[in-house]
Amino acid sequence: MSADTRRFFVDAAERLGKTFLQGFLAAVTLDQFSNAFDPSFKFLLGTAGMAGVYSVLMSLASKQVGAPDSASALPADVDPPQP
Repeated sequence: MSADTRRFFVDAAERLGKTFLQGFLAAVTLDQFSNAFDPSFKFLLGTAGMAGVYSVLMSLASKQVGAPDSASALPADVDPPQP
């Protein structure tokens, strides 16, 4: 596995983990502050899991647009903003 491919998958895995956690916490928070639905733990995990799947799909699609070693859609020559 090349270094670029490894960096891409590490980046995509980080995004997957963050998105999964955000989806799970969003559903739990909505459950706590709303009586609109009463989700089961299975539903919460399913919601977070689908968010993670979509994150991976977006990372794979972004690889075709952005830098090949990143899961970002930004091109490699974009400099980060200066403080």
